Amino acid sequence: MQVTKIITAVVVGVAVLGLVIWDLVVNFNKVEGDTISEMFSNAAIAYPILVVVLGVVVGHLASYMPGSEIPARWLGQRLIFGLVYGIVGGFFWWNIRR
Repeated sequence: MQVTKIITAVVVGVAVLGLVIWDLVVNFNKVEGDTISEMFSNAAIAYPILVVVLGVVVGHLASYMPGSEIPARWLGQRLIFGLVYGIVGGFFWWNIRR
């Protein structure tokens, strides 16, 4: 394994562990709206482009999963399914707080 792969794995692991620990700490205090998900949700309502960015990141990460080429090619040939899925998912996600 190359040194940069080890460093990347350590940085990602430490970052994820730190975020999980921090989210647990703030989840159990009495302050409203200070968890990571609450802050992201509030920011996404104010700046909807954040949802698009998150979708790009998740799509990028999922594109490296084994077997992901077949669904990606299938959806690429039938863009309407991806569009409908995104619209329905976005509708339900946006209406969670209402």
